[in-house]
Amino acid sequence: MSAKTVHQASLMLLQKLFGSNHPYIAGSLLNLAVVYSRQGKYHDALLLHNQSLAILQQSYGLRHAHVGTVFITMGTVHYKLGNFSKAIHCTEQGLEILEDIHGPYHPRVAEALNFLGFMYRDKGLLRKAQECLERSISIKEQVFDDKHFILGEALNDLGVVYTRLGETEKAIKVLKKALHIFKRTWGESHTAVTTTLNSLGAAYCALGEARKAVSLHQTAQETLLKMTAGTSRDHLLAETRHLLGNAYLTMANVDDARKMYRLAYSGFSTLYDEKHWRVQQAQRDLISLHSNTSKNSIVFHLILVIYTSVFSLLTNLF
Repeated sequence: MSAKTVHQASLMLLQKLFGSNHPYIAGSLLNLAVVYSRQGKYHDALLLHNQSLAILQQSYGLRHAHVGTVFITMGTVHYKLGNFSKAIHCTEQGLEILEDIHGPYHPRVAEALNFLGFMYRDKGLLRKAQECLERSISIKEQVFDDKHFILGEALNDLGVVYTRLGETEKAIKVLKKALHIFKRTWGESHTAVTTTLNSLGAAYCALGEARKAVSLHQTAQETLLKMTAGTSRDHLLAETRHLLGNAYLTMANVDDARKMYRLAYSGFSTLYDEKHWRVQQAQRDLISLHSNTSKNSIVFHLILVIYTSVFSLLTNLF
């Protein structure tokens, strides 16, 4: 029996017992939304989030911790759809509620700051992203062990921000720390490890050490190919190939770059519709590479890729 079937059956039973507007129903709707998100059915997940939010607001009022949490998880779904403005708006609302209830140094506040940080990052608001992620890390260092995987997530996201700000030495330092935490916690074959390998590869690529970048991205790709296919794994694989294409391009290895861009585009197209930002980005880079054949054009394309590519941590929330 699938997770979707189990949660649908649970929802029907709870509705018979408590009616349609009980907080238990809101929780059951959220459980089903998680399943839809894992399947890549983000619009269906958003519909369930909205239903859950309405029930919780009616039951508890507008400023309850459960309401804040739903705003944040709804924000992550908007993010996965590429709706960055909506994602930020929802997450800011949720963060404000959680700070009012828990104070500024609570783990849930730290996690909300982490989400908001990578949303700001991919919206291009890098200083805001840096502020949120550094604050998130500060809270997590006080609450958790300094080798806790939750701290590793924030360190990875901050490393990506540092890379995009041109602070590559700082990026490499925090990313190596994140990688150590993840390997210690999960072993070598985990999506968190591959994500950080990619982040580290992008940092080395920006530093001009393309061979190191290629090696790191290839290791991530090999690890992902050994994993069971699924939405999260397939997304990460497409993302890895896009980054590997960038690294090949810095070495003027146009053929391998083109091959990776094609695989990335194919991977993202399988997961998302043609209007999704990941699909459009991969398509844009592939078309640009095809249309530019001179050495100067390739260099120009490389610069464009480095400054416009968006690389994000796929949270393991869903």
